[in-house]
Amino acid sequence: MREFEELKAKLSEDPQSFVAILGAGVSIPAGLPSWSGLRDILCDAIPDVIIDEDDAQRAVDTAKAATDLWHSFSRLRTSLGPFKYEKTIRGALDITEKDIPPLYKQLWKLNISGIIDFNLDKFAINAYSAVNKTAVDFASAREPHITQLHRAWLVDPRSDNTCSVYGYKTLRYIGNGAFGSVFEAEDLDGNRCALKVLLPDVKDKMSYLSCFRRGIRSMKILRDKNIAGMVKIHDSYEIPACIVMDLVDGITLRTAINNRYISALEVKLSILEQIASIIHSAHQLEERILHRDLKPENVMLEECYSAVDFDNSDTPPKVKVLDFDLSWHRGATEKTVIAGAVSQGFMAPEQVDTSVDRSLSRNTAVDVYSIGMLAFYVLTGTNPIPNQALLQGFHSNLLSALCAVQKYN
Repeated sequence: MREFEELKAKLSEDPQSFVAILGAGVSIPAGLPSWSGLRDILCDAIPDVIIDEDDAQRAVDTAKAATDLWHSFSRLRTSLGPFKYEKTIRGALDITEKDIPPLYKQLWKLNISGIIDFNLDKFAINAYSAVNKTAVDFASAREPHITQLHRAWLVDPRSDNTCSVYGYKTLRYIGNGAFGSVFEAEDLDGNRCALKVLLPDVKDKMSYLSCFRRGIRSMKILRDKNIAGMVKIHDSYEIPACIVMDLVDGITLRTAINNRYISALEVKLSILEQIASIIHSAHQLEERILHRDLKPENVMLEECYSAVDFDNSDTPPKVKVLDFDLSWHRGATEKTVIAGAVSQGFMAPEQVDTSVDRSLSRNTAVDVYSIGMLAFYVLTGTNPIPNQALLQGFHSNLLSALCAVQKYN
């Protein structure tokens, strides 16, 4: 009750800070169907397009047997065809000569900032017109909001207009992950952090957005289970899709190897051992977190910047594993996407081969393979090519390369 009174007081003082989120239940008093009711209406329309009674009944049973309404509507669209499907929905949601449900008008009378409406009808717009005694051009009304949504994805530390995201001020661009740009940022208290924002050109690709969200869930599981060696996530947001995480000072394994900063075999082996231990800890969780994108760019060596920082083999650099955009965990349902060409040399054959079942890449073996390819890269200084471990003569060529490199070092 105390929370309700506080909410009323806040609403009275500052209604413009509130936005109402409405579902199908608000329109039911006007005689419109709920989502399950709409499904039943579509099922009733099936005999209009499927003449055979048995076939029609099977189509109805298949639609109603779906595990959720989204799959049910998808099956109904297939059975009815696009034209009949859309025509039936438009008829079911026709609000001509229907009274506006009272709640819509009551909300607008509170002078709140807006309504996010998940209904397909136009009661919210009609109620706004009725309360404010003004006509609303729906297309024009959407324009400023669409513009704001697009601007929300523009993040640039060089501009005062685009340098802040959810109270975090971006200071400099660091680089790109599989799907996002990474910035050094600071919060309102001046604490430094890393901000990763989904790339604008992939935000409309549902498979990429789903992977990004799955990566966020993986990072939160690792954080909550206190798995050491993984970059820690602090928060996440949707518009723009972004995550706030620890800022790791240092260089990537790619930089260290390409610049020949690491000469001691003991240091190289220590780095590889840490990577394997970190990934093994993630695999041992009940959720079984798989990284699935282990490559030199996704391994940070903390507080290391030049060859001098790798001279002491008694105190090897600390490893942090980054970038969980392609990760997977038990219970995840999103589809798998394929990484870029450079990354594929570090990926297991079942991840690269598009002809195989994508579910085969949801196995700890893919990370084990990647660790092996990381070892190949660290010890030889050469990027692996896709499926290199399957090529004839790989083992003998690897041994020769290792001997040559170690003799040179």
